[in-house]
Amino acid sequence: MPFVLQIVGVVGLTGWLAWRNSQQAIEDLGSQLRDQVSKQVQMYLSHYLERPDSINHFNEQAVRLGQIKLDNSAEVERYLWNQIQLFHSVSFIQFGTETGEFIGVERLESNQLNIAISGKATGGVFSVYATDGNGNRNQLVRSIPNYDPRKRPWYIAPIREGKSAWSPIYVGYGTQKLTIAKGLSLYSGSGQFLGVTAVDLSLAQIDEFLQELKIGRTGRVFLLERSGDLIADSTPEKPYAIHNGRVQRIAAKNSANYLLKAAFTDLSQKVGDLNSLKVARGDDVWVNGDRILWQAIPFQDGTGIDWLILIAVPASDFTQEIDNNNRNTLMLCLLSLGITIVLGNFTARKIAKPLLHLCDASRAIAEGKLNQDVGESKIEEIHVLSQSFNQMSDRLQKADRLKTDFLSNISHELRTPLVSILGFTKVIDKKFDDVIEPLREVEDKKVQKCIKQIKENLGIVRSESQRLTDIITNVLDITNLEAGKVAWNMQSLNLGELLTEIAAQYQPQFQNKELSLDVKIPPYLPKVTGDRDRILQVMSNLLSNALKFTQTGGVICRLHQDGDLVVFSVKDTGIGISKEDSSNVFEKFKQVGDVLTGKPQGTGLGLPICKAIVTHHGGRIWFESTPGQGSTFVFTLPI
Repeated sequence: MPFVLQIVGVVGLTGWLAWRNSQQAIEDLGSQLRDQVSKQVQMYLSHYLERPDSINHFNEQAVRLGQIKLDNSAEVERYLWNQIQLFHSVSFIQFGTETGEFIGVERLESNQLNIAISGKATGGVFSVYATDGNGNRNQLVRSIPNYDPRKRPWYIAPIREGKSAWSPIYVGYGTQKLTIAKGLSLYSGSGQFLGVTAVDLSLAQIDEFLQELKIGRTGRVFLLERSGDLIADSTPEKPYAIHNGRVQRIAAKNSANYLLKAAFTDLSQKVGDLNSLKVARGDDVWVNGDRILWQAIPFQDGTGIDWLILIAVPASDFTQEIDNNNRNTLMLCLLSLGITIVLGNFTARKIAKPLLHLCDASRAIAEGKLNQDVGESKIEEIHVLSQSFNQMSDRLQKADRLKTDFLSNISHELRTPLVSILGFTKVIDKKFDDVIEPLREVEDKKVQKCIKQIKENLGIVRSESQRLTDIITNVLDITNLEAGKVAWNMQSLNLGELLTEIAAQYQPQFQNKELSLDVKIPPYLPKVTGDRDRILQVMSNLLSNALKFTQTGGVICRLHQDGDLVVFSVKDTGIGISKEDSSNVFEKFKQVGDVLTGKPQGTGLGLPICKAIVTHHGGRIWFESTPGQGSTFVFTLPI
């Protein structure tokens, strides 16, 4: 797992860095593209919007110097017809006088020129005439009554500002086109106000320019007023709508174009008041699963134009190749990860398998199963370790056999004289009772004292001999059990009968200590297969320990069935077992208790023998204890 986690971490970091770099590349490309487009638009608008100033000043000079006279309509028509041909970007050049006279020349989309007049000669009717190649009027194209140039935006703006000024965007008179005009007031040499000259610029030409721009595959640029009304854009759709024959401006927030609507909404949320906007950009707008990159910058000409250039580009326009590279990188990372994990897992198993065998063998040796041998490994270091382990195992087995043989031999050697001593002690004790005991009637107090002392000493010899015999018997038992030299007499057993038998044997001892012994056996209990004497030995040992460590209260012995097991438990109200001693309970030659406060007598082999017997029968033995409240020892045997 650590090996896999390292690989996953490295591959994941590589993938993340690749993705992060791609995102940075997208942002850089988007930023460069938006900056480039915005500069192009600014350059075009600056050039496009500077023409009206030049034309107006030419016309002002012509009027002031008397080169043209506003009351000579034919002269003015010829002048304007020739002038508009020099400036192909303008759509209308006009004069309007304080008396309501109007003369203008209009350029159509077909580059056809029309002359428009209004005033006393037309009775206030706005009349538009087509012209021939020499500028002469032909047929009447259209006429609109009640025209007064003094009420038009291009006339009002310079008078209100007192200088050359741009009009608001308005609809051309008698047309359905958005127009903006720049007007200039005219004065005679004596300072008398004569009227206004103005130049119209069609916003359709800005539309045409914007549509020629290449902004990714589907990116768009929009020209807006600070109010959010659309001026022009690079889409084929018109930047206005016509309802009932009237032109209506389109607000960006209500636009059907998803790029404009999404970008403008995000712009409004980020900036708030568009009148204070300097430069803003965003790259965290998502529409239909695609990220929108936008940038808004103001455009100002210093003479009244204050517009916003809004550029919006879907990130997918220039991320297809990057996405493909990312996808390929991800696939390569996953493939590398898979191959590395497989190879790493194979390598780890090659290393771990012999190590696991070593661990299992070490654990088995720790549990006393010394006959362990681990196979060889092709890994040199593990091969050396395996050889060392096998050598250690062989030596431990030899040492164990020597220990077993020694204990067996010494136990046999000790048992023979101890049995003789115990036998002779019993004989002497009987002789003492038959021969010496009658002498107690002698009045000599010294003789009586000597007889009493001898009797007590004989009792000590007999009890200590019996204790030594029990110790040797336990040592032989545990040695034979570990060496596999025990002959098991397996038969069908009724544990209820065995418990009744062993309880009857211990009942007098419980009565002597004034302790209760409660035996609980169910009416029907399945039989088990086992060695009768050995199972009795286990029950006796557990009951003996409960009696030994209990001073008040009593002991409860219980048998019951749990699934396919028969469960035997002994619960006492004795001193209990401390946490420090819990791990030593089933260890050989370990006695629970404190040496300074009086450890109970015993070899410390009883419970290890019980564990060996129960384990051989396919059962399990354990205990639960609370210091000062007692212990419960439990073992199970399979039905």
